[in-house]
Amino acid sequence: MNTKNINFNLIKLAPYANQWVALSLDRKKVLASGKKVADVTSKLKTKDAVLFKVFSPDTFYMPRAD
Repeated sequence: MNTKNINFNLIKLAPYANQWVALSLDRKKVLASGKKVADVTSKLKTKDAVLFKVFSPDTFYMPRAD
């Protein structure tokens, strides 16, 4: 798994709040976006992408440690 640090502020993700996005492997370009993962994958022309959910700027995500 690639765990390099990425500055997502450089990509300008605010317009994609509460959506799923697919980024290029270098994480510099948004390739597709949508409300559901299926929407994003159907728009992609390549399988070489990084998918993740963009949260609203006024929320945060903390995974549970069970």
